[in-house]
Amino acid sequence: MSRQLVIEGQLERADFALKLALEFDLSSPVGLMGATGAGKTTLLRVLAGLEPSFRGRITFCDEVWSDTADASACFIPPHQRRVGIAFQDSRLLPARTVRGNLVFAMRRARGGGLTLAFADVVKGLYLADLLEQPTESLSGGERQRVALARALLSKPRLLLLDEPLSANDTERRFAMLAQLETWLSAEPVSVLYVSHVQEEVQRLTRQLIIMDRGAVRSQGATDALLSGCGDCWRRIQRSRCGRGGGGTRY
Repeated sequence: MSRQLVIEGQLERADFALKLALEFDLSSPVGLMGATGAGKTTLLRVLAGLEPSFRGRITFCDEVWSDTADASACFIPPHQRRVGIAFQDSRLLPARTVRGNLVFAMRRARGGGLTLAFADVVKGLYLADLLEQPTESLSGGERQRVALARALLSKPRLLLLDEPLSANDTERRFAMLAQLETWLSAEPVSVLYVSHVQEEVQRLTRQLIIMDRGAVRSQGATDALLSGCGDCWRRIQRSRCGRGGGGTRY
């Protein structure tokens, strides 16, 4: 089956515009990089069906997910796209334990995608001691790990991961990255992975898209782009170091 993803269209806000004409193969993991405000998170939200103001066409695996130009205004809702999402800010279900969040994801899973076992995910993401804790009591890194586990256990065809490990310490982050690498190489799932960390993108992905100001600036093999786009990389690093708590992320 083709894992081609095609997205053509735009989303406009008062202070930001996302304009895309993008086609790529998701048979291997794809990285997504760019300075803060480049549009990475917004692109993931569009693919997940969480941006109703997007105007254009999206197809994945030869299925039409959105086509606002069509007379019937085709739109596949988020829960039918079989997408697993882990945003940087977690977005866990409140008033539930960690176990409750994970069980909720498994009950909503539709099958046909990632098939990891509950026990393996809990162990690989260091969640065994947290299962009975309410999500409100978790640290930022713990919340991220729960969000990632929830995405994995939803049996997605497409994983959208937005800096899913960034709040964890370096040692644990790279241990989980190794675990992710093992899982994803053995499973029939497509991955779009956002990160500011070059080592993460280089290790996990084979293709790379670099965004800037709502548009794609470069697309190609990960190793080639990272070695040949010094100016892009320096902009990304400056943006990462200069982020403040009150900034808007796109």
